[in-house]
Amino acid sequence: MFNISLAPIKYRNVYTSKGGPIKHLEYLKREIMFGSQNIGYEAYAYLDDSTSSSIGTTYNLYGNADGQGSDANKITACFKAISEALERQAFKETSLSSQANKYGFNIENSTSGLAAFPGITKYTAKESANHEAIERWAITEWWLGNLSIEEVKYKPESGIHCFQIITPWHPKIVVVLLYRTDASDEAVGVDNNNSQLDLNRTSFGFAAGNDLSRACKRAEIELMRNHFILKTKLNSTNSVSTNLSHTNNDLSVYERRLLYFSESAGDGFLTFKEQIKKSENPHNQNHAFPKLLIDAEIVGEWSKYTTVWRCLYQHQEYKHLENSSDFFYF
Repeated sequence: MFNISLAPIKYRNVYTSKGGPIKHLEYLKREIMFGSQNIGYEAYAYLDDSTSSSIGTTYNLYGNADGQGSDANKITACFKAISEALERQAFKETSLSSQANKYGFNIENSTSGLAAFPGITKYTAKESANHEAIERWAITEWWLGNLSIEEVKYKPESGIHCFQIITPWHPKIVVVLLYRTDASDEAVGVDNNNSQLDLNRTSFGFAAGNDLSRACKRAEIELMRNHFILKTKLNSTNSVSTNLSHTNNDLSVYERRLLYFSESAGDGFLTFKEQIKKSENPHNQNHAFPKLLIDAEIVGEWSKYTTVWRCLYQHQEYKHLENSSDFFYF
């Protein structure tokens, strides 16, 4: 279903100077997918201090923007960043309210399965939330050995390995996992404990879409973001003082997992490759549709600007919510 974005109209008064929740925007021009022809814009939106500080985690790698958007068009990238920031506002305020259980935050207290879109109808927000929920469910169940995976061809000239996870929705909705290994200019660095740190890193991206092409493009944008984070942070002169190691508990669990699985000579990436091989014949392949726990609009102050929707599917296990670095979920 085609849905027109009303962002140019609805986001006119979204800034704090006009009574809205967005404090400011930033953007930079860089590659948003691999290849010099894929130069676009990465935008970052920040909520006002009272909203942003209500709940949240401090990120050393990911940064602390409340919303991020990528697009070839600068204005569209900014609109996407604002939408994600409003989604984050809905999460922060609702998860602390008496309505938390209604939207499943007692089950999974995160932005998993949330999406925002300022359309004429609510369809795009609902569809995007469903895709996000399916992607998160599929990655978890694949890692637990319950879903199979198969390699498909996607931009091999860019060094990208692409796999589609076979879910109960396949092929109507496609879930993909991409990875790409890059050699650093310096193969080895030194961490805080004066031990060698492998700087050859693997970046990952995941996404769901209505077809393989759209899912892969979304996943590549995420892969590029992780590639950019690893390249800039680990090769910076501040990386030693920051102690960017998966054993550093000052980092968020998602950042520790990113580091653990990205080290190309480390246990995390070796375990990942083993799981790829094993999942050709998973020990408990279950093609039944999971129970849909949440499928609802989250209504609040943000609703004057956009529609925020959440979908949440039931997992067989919830190990991805544990505080361990070795679960492939970030």
